Amino acid sequence: FFKYIDSGGISGFQHLNPMTIGSYTISYLPIKTLFTPVSNLGYSATYNQFLANRPVISQRLGKGNRNSQGNYYNPSDSLHSPGFTDGYGPLSQDVLISSFLAAYEKKDPGRITLNPFNSTPMPNFRFSYNGLSKFKWAQKIFTNFTVTSGYSSTLTVSSFQSNLTYQADNKGSASARDSLSGNFQSLFFMPSIVINEQFAPLIGIDAALKNNVTLKFDYRMSRTLTLSFADFQMIQLNSQQITLGAGYKIKGLKLPFKLPNGKKIRLDNDLNFRFDFSYRNSVQVNNQIDQGPPQLTSGATTISIQPSIDYIVSKRLDVKLFYDEQHTIPKISSTYPTTNIKAGITFRFSLSE
Repeated sequence: FFKYIDSGGISGFQHLNPMTIGSYTISYLPIKTLFTPVSNLGYSATYNQFLANRPVISQRLGKGNRNSQGNYYNPSDSLHSPGFTDGYGPLSQDVLISSFLAAYEKKDPGRITLNPFNSTPMPNFRFSYNGLSKFKWAQKIFTNFTVTSGYSSTLTVSSFQSNLTYQADNKGSASARDSLSGNFQSLFFMPSIVINEQFAPLIGIDAALKNNVTLKFDYRMSRTLTLSFADFQMIQLNSQQITLGAGYKIKGLKLPFKLPNGKKIRLDNDLNFRFDFSYRNSVQVNNQIDQGPPQLTSGATTISIQPSIDYIVSKRLDVKLFYDEQHTIPKISSTYPTTNIKAGITFRFSLSE
């Protein structure tokens, strides 16, 4: 920030209050804890490990700061926290970040970096294999058989900025403290840190058979972890989805009824039958750090059934009969179950050449 000053023998623009402001995203790999279950009451072994990592991180931060003396003391409630070093208590932003990343990346809290901006980008992946259809025995059954799997994950700080209350001594050690908590001020202020990861899909299978039948199977998983420093919460959203699909194509189908002249109706173009079924389960758990048991705040089981018949009348006209039924069963009592049903016929006419 530049400001014009004309006093005390100083005249001209002066460089005042330098700040660093930005956002940060890096590819991440917390896959080791993705499959750790969350109980029906919201308890998780990984979250418990996150809490257990805090004294270790606190001790490491205290050793690196010559202004940290003895054990942590909270002036707001006049309580000591055994195992925590002076200035780095259970709710210190610096302590929470490294403890959180160590737990969900399943790393040793005694060795993990204490600077989240010093992480190494980790590889995400996606692969597809269709070699099965090259075998002679498979060629008698399939025209195509493809297996896919893909994983992506990011660590994101949506915004951060220099903490103007941060101060360091001539040795570079943090010296300014928060008057309420007794913790040293962090170099940066950030509202939250988020981990997003998903298998999209964990396993996916697409098959086309010789008899014009198509089959599809898709299993997806996702997890979002949000560590909020505004209200000291760790919010976890998990979801799993299974999709099953089948289709059948008929050409030249004879309908079971006749025209007034006694001639049977024959559908010369393609008639496509399709049936899709999906099952999705999601749950969100709010963990208020050191403030009681976890709380299930949202989530539902959703079941969807979607049969349809599609007939291509001509290259310009397409007719479709469809039925779509969806059941939603909530995880919490404040929301009621719902069922949505849609059915009908659509005509699609194309004007393009």
